[in-house]
Formats: sequence, C-alpha cells, structure tokens
Amino acid sequence: MINPNTTDRFPHYPENIPEELTIGERWVTCDEYKVPLIAIENGAVFAASATNPETWRYYDTALATWQQNELIAGIGRIIAEDEDYVGVDLDDCIDSEASSPRGPPRSSTSSTATRRSRLR
Repeated sequence: MINPNTTDRFPHYPENIPEELTIGERWVTCDEYKVPLIAIENGAVFAASATNPETWRYYDTALATWQQNELIAGIGRIIAEDEDYVGVDLDDCIDSEASSPRGPPRSSTSSTATRRSRLR
C-alpha cells in the first residue's frame, strides 16, 4: 500500500560526499519542490534560507532528518560567500542513454576539473 503522507524523494549517496564538504553547519533539507527547510530530526518543519546561517545544520543532522522523515525530499549544502567553492546546477544536461553532456564542447584552455557524481 502506498502511504499518501510520503513524497517523492531525491536520491542521496552519502559515499559520494567529499568529507571536506561535511564539515561545519552548511546543510539544509528540502521538500519535493526544493524549498529549503531546516534539518530537524524530530520531524518539525521550518523554512531555511540560503542566506541565513542560523538555519543551516551539520551534515549528520541533515542526513538523519532525511533518513527518518519521509516528507523530507532531499538534502543540500549551502555554499557561502566566504568559501572557495563554486556550484553549478546541471539538471537535465546529461543524455542518460548516451552518458554524454548535451551542452557545447568544453574549452581546451579551461583550468577547472569536472567530475560527474550524484550529490543529492
């Protein structure tokens, strides 16, 4: 029987999260519409903000909240202005049948590294 009180969930692969990204309070959970939520293990739901560090939690708390609450669709990491990280959202850019990017070819002069992984 399907539980009507559950939501579609984004896959999450903890083994793909680099340890350095799990350090510090930088994590939120989200609903099925990707609205950020404060990670609270007891099931309470409050809005989080990408610009308010008081609403961010540790990775372990976000992961436990996602694992224990079927209404939480996913977890995500905030990249703050004071960090040396850049995030690029590439939803729907991979052709799953060909396993290749659908965008323009990458520049051969680029000094960046690209890695295909699932962080959700």
